[in-house]
Amino acid sequence: MKVFKSLFLVLIVMFTSVFVFACGDKEEEKTPTPDVPATPDAPVQLEKIKVLLPSGAPLMAIGGLLDSEAFDFEVVNGADPLSAALLGNDYDMIIAPLNLGAKLSTAGKTKYKIDSLITVNNTYIVSKEKLESAEDLKDITVLAYGQNSTPDIVLKASNKKFGLNMKLNYEASVNDVMSKLVAGSSDSKYSLMAYPQVTKIQNALGKNNINVLDVVSLFGDDIVFPQACLYVNSEKDKDYGAHLKLIEENIKFANEKPEDYARVIADKNPFFVGLGETVIAESLPHTNIVYLKAKDNKKAVNDYVDYLNEYVPNLLQGKTLSDDFYN
Repeated sequence: MKVFKSLFLVLIVMFTSVFVFACGDKEEEKTPTPDVPATPDAPVQLEKIKVLLPSGAPLMAIGGLLDSEAFDFEVVNGADPLSAALLGNDYDMIIAPLNLGAKLSTAGKTKYKIDSLITVNNTYIVSKEKLESAEDLKDITVLAYGQNSTPDIVLKASNKKFGLNMKLNYEASVNDVMSKLVAGSSDSKYSLMAYPQVTKIQNALGKNNINVLDVVSLFGDDIVFPQACLYVNSEKDKDYGAHLKLIEENIKFANEKPEDYARVIADKNPFFVGLGETVIAESLPHTNIVYLKAKDNKKAVNDYVDYLNEYVPNLLQGKTLSDDFYN
């Protein structure tokens, strides 16, 4: 009997040991500890860079990034702050007209290099009169703005190319022209205008009462008249690639989903608040916001320089841009 009890106890111990070891193996299978790879889409903390830009269409181009931790934006009005900044070294990037950057570069007065074209071809004539073709522009008087700026050059080039004989009278800014047009001033019968102001006028006076002619379209589908461009500081030892990619993606968003983009930026700046979400959304498809690498579009840049030398000969004094101008 004692032998039987001893044998029984041995069997119980053996069974318990097997059970414990088996459970241990299963527990280890349940809690593996494999190597966890890094998430490929993990966000990278970018260094905050300083960017100076003008209000208007250029501001619309980067509006979705105004609250980004990667940028410190400063928005100004007029060309004087932009010119002063291009002469200095305070900013990592500056968005400014091509004619301004070209002038300072050919004079050897700036270290900023052009990276990309941001706005192009935003040049329109608005009127209550019929506007369907170049023929409708012959012998008219246009209330214009920005003498020697890109829209002005477009009108002068149109005069020559199509024999229009347009007479140009100038106001200080596009907003001054818009004010006269809305007020019904007699000298604003034909007015040079740009988006988003065109949309504001259409809303104020009624879309059925205002005709709009895209002047650049008269030159053909492939023509590009550069306006605002993005310049980078060549003296700062920084890699701006990731920041430029954010700008490119933001512009893509603005062009592909204007209603969504308008909703995002509507309250990010007083300029946008003044426009309103609807005006922003309706304007974006016509504002011609782009992200075109300047070095890949040298023909457009050089053609524009030729226009500058023809219609504003004192600006560059016949000089052309060197390859060193490009980022």
